[in-house]
Amino acid sequence: MIEQYLERLFTWERLENTERGVEFELKTRLIEAEFEGVTTAKIDGEAVAAGDITLELDEDERYTADEITPENPLELDLAETVQVILDRDRLRKGVRELELGLRVEGYGEVGFTTDDEIRTDDLVDVDPAEYTVAELRDLVAVITEPESLERLLERERDGKDRTTAVGAIEDGLEAAEPLTEAEMVRSEPTTKDTGSNLVNDLLVEVLESPQRISVY
Repeated sequence: MIEQYLERLFTWERLENTERGVEFELKTRLIEAEFEGVTTAKIDGEAVAAGDITLELDEDERYTADEITPENPLELDLAETVQVILDRDRLRKGVRELELGLRVEGYGEVGFTTDDEIRTDDLVDVDPAEYTVAELRDLVAVITEPESLERLLERERDGKDRTTAVGAIEDGLEAAEPLTEAEMVRSEPTTKDTGSNLVNDLLVEVLESPQRISVY
């Protein structure tokens, strides 16, 4: 049962960049569960420290990974969702590998590895006119996605068209690496409209969730 649970825990197409870092969604689709700890979280093999991992049930209830223990477990009902927030740099557009290790009551330490995609909508989308040139340089320094930089450059040229700002963005664009073949966009899964009751919705999610998950 735990293997099937883990295979359906991750919500595909919910990996995204936000102002809080990198986020994705978990949903208990098969059984209720108690998380007694988060043992690891990695993106593309890069680990995130426990203090930089937050599990959010709603805007008033959130816990860092090191606050979740066997003595203070995170209890999840059937069909409950958890937003996982990783305090780390934004991800480039393309396919990313994600690994999450959990300590689940009754099963011990388990985990899964899957992949999901950062899309164009998840990239940096700001108006450079709202930034000073110094602030824009700082922003450009942390952007590795060429498409985000091209968007910034176009907006700067169409707006204030500051020589120093244009130069800073062009320098960042020159240093940005193109997408590798593994990061290229893939096709999206199909979805069906099958009604709105809880059991039916969960059944559809179980049957149609993409099978790109390895459990351990």
